[in-house]
This record gives sequence, C-alpha cells and structure tokens, in this order.
Amino acid sequence: MIISDTYQFAFVHIPKCAGTSVRALLERYNEAPDAHTLDLAPHPTHENIVELPGLGFVDFHHLPLQALSAKFPEQIDKLRRYEAVTIAREPHDRLVSAFAEHMKRYRDTPLQNLSMDEVEHWLVKILAEVSAAFAQSPLLPYEFIHFQPQIDYIELNGERVIGNVFPISDMSGFEAKVREQFQLFGETPEGFGVGTSNVSLVHRSEILRRLIEFNRPIIRVIGRLVPQQKRAAWRELVYVTRQSRFASLATSEPVREFVRRHMSTDVKLWDEIRESNGR
Repeated sequence: MIISDTYQFAFVHIPKCAGTSVRALLERYNEAPDAHTLDLAPHPTHENIVELPGLGFVDFHHLPLQALSAKFPEQIDKLRRYEAVTIAREPHDRLVSAFAEHMKRYRDTPLQNLSMDEVEHWLVKILAEVSAAFAQSPLLPYEFIHFQPQIDYIELNGERVIGNVFPISDMSGFEAKVREQFQLFGETPEGFGVGTSNVSLVHRSEILRRLIEFNRPIIRVIGRLVPQQKRAAWRELVYVTRQSRFASLATSEPVREFVRRHMSTDVKLWDEIRESNGR
C-alpha cells in the first residue's frame, strides 16, 4: 500500500494485479509506516513476511482492509478521505496467476518445470488447501495471500472504501487518475508510465524446455552465433509469457468451481468495473 499525505493519495496493491510495477513507481511518495519503521519481526525465510501482534505472520504489502482496520485504523480513515485507487483483474485469470505465484514462492516448483498433467494435479491440490483455509478464516494465511478475494481490498464490511477501481486493461485510465490527483498539488509524478516489470517468460512447452536443457552447451554456441538483430525473434520462438502458456487453466473446471465458491463477489465486481469503464 502507498499512502501520500502530501498529495492526499493512496494506492492499494491487490495481489496479482500489476501492483509490482505501480509500487516501484509510487514508492518514493509513500508516507505510511513500513515494516522496518514499525520494527516488525521478519519471517526467518520469506521476504516481505512480518509478524503482526494478534495476526501472526502476514504479507505486509498485501494486507486486506479487514486486517488493516484491525491494526492500522488510521490508514483506513485516510483511504476514505484521500483519492484512493487500485487495479483489478478478471478473477479466473488472476486465480491462475495466484496459483503460479504460490508454486514458485512457497513450493519452490515453477509451473514451467512441470508437465501439464503435473500442473493440473498441483492445481487441484492447492485449491483444496486454499478452500480448507477459507473454512478456517476469511483472512487467508500469508502463504495463500495471493488467493485473497479482490473485494477484500476494496470493501470493508460492505462499505466501498476504495473509490477508483481500474481494470488491468485500462492502465492508461489509472495513470490519468494518478496524474490528475498529483497535479492538484502542482506535482507531476516523475517517470510515470506503468510497465510490466513482473511479467514472467517461460518456455513454450515442457518438451522444448527439456530439449534445450539437454542440449544446453550446443544452444549456447548457437546463441552466440545468432546476430544481435535476430535474437529477439529467436527468443519469441522459444519463450512465451507464463500467463499465455497456462491460459487454458483459467477455463478448467477446478478454477471455475473455486471462483464460484469463493470469488463470486469478485466476478460481480469485475462486471461492474468493465461496465463502468466501457470495456
């Protein structure tokens, strides 16, 4: 979360909604206390995970509004008073991205290293574990925070706290709103232009990955022989974004059923956002 008292502005970072790029841009304007300032005990192995009294270990960058209200009510008050913005994503696509992030971060098993059968097996297993966690508490433990519904970062006890919610497809509209708020105070955000710093590239297929790994010495020699101007085309033949390679998971029955059970409010929110943005 980014809160600027100077510019009466706040950005709420919903997990897996392009927030890494935005945080990197707006971090310089943040005036909210961070984990270091608050002297919170870090997790012994996981980055950005700290211990909050009464809540245990949490992902400090991704506190849902309920947790924020319990521990930092003054920040909730600022979200209500300031120009607060966030970015949302189509729920099924976001769920697949959350699954991939969890596998990489907490299982040390990047999806690109698995066959599709293995990916589907892990998908069912992890979604079952997240469902069990939901049965215990609406606030998911830190290792599942990327699965926390988007509505929990926008509404608090039925109240819409975040007034400006942009679909991930309308980053230009998001940028315009940020510029507008800063310009009220005679400031233009430096270097503004939301990129995709956290986009992951993976091999087009598991077979291709295995072939390249098996022939790595030869591939390195070939790579050095490819002219510089041809290397981009070479990379496009070998790699795709992680999202595109595993896009079919978004329409799979385990994902559809999970969204129906646990993220129906996110589906309604997404439809509302798309309609209000004319998309």
